[in-house]
Amino acid sequence: MSLKFKGKGFTNSDSLTSLPTMELLTLMYMLITSHTLISKQKMIAKLEEAPYNIQFEQHWLEAQTDRKAIGTV
Repeated sequence: MSLKFKGKGFTNSDSLTSLPTMELLTLMYMLITSHTLISKQKMIAKLEEAPYNIQFEQHWLEAQTDRKAIGTV
């Protein structure tokens, strides 16, 4: 389909290039989903790390309590 618009000098097919193509839409979808996936992976990593952080903090607090009981602080 190659219709000339009067006095404009471009074809109907030229105006279609400004519309998003299926490839562009697919790329946009992949970028959005990969960004979401990366965000979820980061959140999962933080949640997996949390128990270790809590355990470390509990151990540190117990050690501080023991030091105070002994009187070395």
